[in-house]
Amino acid sequence: MNTICKVFWMAAALLFAAMSLDAAEPCCSITGIDQRAGVVTARETATGRVFQFRPQNAALLNQLKVGQEIYANFARAQVSVDGAAPCCTIVGTAAAAKPLAPCCAITGIDQRAGQVTARETATGRTFQFRPQNAGLLNQLKIGQAVYANFADGQVSVDGIAPCCGIVSGTAANPEGPCCTVVSINQQTGVGVGKNLTTGKTFQFQLQRGATLRAGDKIFVDSSTGQVSVRSDSSSGINRLIAVAQLKQQSANDAALHGAEDQKKIQTREQQQKQ
Repeated sequence: MNTICKVFWMAAALLFAAMSLDAAEPCCSITGIDQRAGVVTARETATGRVFQFRPQNAALLNQLKVGQEIYANFARAQVSVDGAAPCCTIVGTAAAAKPLAPCCAITGIDQRAGQVTARETATGRTFQFRPQNAGLLNQLKIGQAVYANFADGQVSVDGIAPCCGIVSGTAANPEGPCCTVVSINQQTGVGVGKNLTTGKTFQFQLQRGATLRAGDKIFVDSSTGQVSVRSDSSSGINRLIAVAQLKQQSANDAALHGAEDQKKIQTREQQQKQ
């Protein structure tokens, strides 16, 4: 009887040691959480490999945090948060490729409000976003480059997984206009604008029925190509109204050549049409 007990306890000890050894070091860390899709993005520390997994239920999804370390068994396509029991299924690698360059940079961090202010490099537009947790907020730094998807209202720090939500209304209603109207061709409806921060010029096409004048302040959304003005409202609620669309070729010219005068741009476009 004593021999049987000894064998049992020895086997249990070996099993516990094996489990402890296997769970000694987590292999990966969470880089993003998509609450809508119910999918979590993580990165393998040793290789930098990025993958996605799906928790078994919403309760577990809500408990996970960006930066949290986890365990992954790629052979079985399983993830564990404690190194012992599998909790989630690996569904594949991140579908989105990393962008060539981030669009924006952090200009301010409000620790009390839990909000971060950033500026879009191309337009000078400022917006605010809220990290998913305090741990991520503490990791961010002023001057740090970030990626923003204004259409989805999301921000990413690695260009792959969303980590933060753009504060409602801030992206659509920036603090101030980024640009000014230089000139308008009343016959063609083609206008020239200038970025107040960089001094670079660009062209836009007025929408039918819209009017702008030289000197008017405008807002430019590089993600959608929309040029907008702020409406006047007696209720005190101001909204942006789209009045024009960026001309892609001219936007590229402005980025490459800075404040190139309108005549040179128009001459080149006429030659291309011929």
